[in-house]
Amino acid sequence: MAKKKKKSAPDTSWRKIQQSSAARAVTSFAKKRRLQINMRYVGAAFGVLAALAAIAGGVWWWQNRAFSALAVPNTALHSIYFESDGVLDEAWLREKIELPAGVALMDIDIAGLRDQLLDEGQTQSAEVERIFPDALKISVTEHRPILRIATMDAQGKRYLYLVSETGEIYKGSQYSPSTLKALPFLDGVVLKRRGTGFEPITQASVLTELLLTARRGWPELYADWRIVSCRNFSGDVTAPGASIVVKTNSKSDIVFNPVDFPRQLQHLQEINAYARRERLPRIESVDLSLEDPAVRVTALDRRAGPHASR
Repeated sequence: MAKKKKKSAPDTSWRKIQQSSAARAVTSFAKKRRLQINMRYVGAAFGVLAALAAIAGGVWWWQNRAFSALAVPNTALHSIYFESDGVLDEAWLREKIELPAGVALMDIDIAGLRDQLLDEGQTQSAEVERIFPDALKISVTEHRPILRIATMDAQGKRYLYLVSETGEIYKGSQYSPSTLKALPFLDGVVLKRRGTGFEPITQASVLTELLLTARRGWPELYADWRIVSCRNFSGDVTAPGASIVVKTNSKSDIVFNPVDFPRQLQHLQEINAYARRERLPRIESVDLSLEDPAVRVTALDRRAGPHASR
């Protein structure tokens, strides 16, 4: 009798497990782990949003509350402290600026006030600052005059202006009569209009060098100077024939080359000393622009040294 075949046991090998690309087997542990990770991301996002909200709130509080708490009360102006490196004083300042009575410190137009001070030609620079709780500090730097210049309008009316070391033309204020009298007059320049004033002169730097050198090193010579003429000097020291002529109170004409003033002033001092020692007649002119200075005296046929001429 034939034996019955035994039914084979089902194949439980992993190779027989059906694979699917559409879905993966996920265990409960993996699901729990993924949920925890997602919760962490959500928590972090909420943390960032909370931080941003806190920063925005802090900025708003600082702008609206803290500033109000720290702001200085807008009290009325009580004092003005004024200082200058020149001759301008508080009396000049009171005439120059106008501030309403009882004006609050924070309501003052600082920039406008500074511009108003700079409109004065004598003022080279100005600083205006608030001193809390109720004061202003005003500081000005002034132009320094080296020359006077007289002008005339269409109606023949004469005006006196000052020329600064930088060539600015301005009306002087608060200078003493003795200070103005000591300044020589400027001649031989053409003034060009600029608004209500004039353009700076182009010869300023050279004239300043000449005048300050004479004033500091040869004050006895400078004290005799009455007029400085730039008829032959446009400001260019290299121009052919460029020269500066100084007319003195003692009726002499002194011709300068626009360079190397100490050497020329030293020659002038020696010539004057020789003229006094030899009791020469009045010196009409001294031409220091030449390598060998020439001197012209009046009337008598006497020569001031080997370089003199009639």
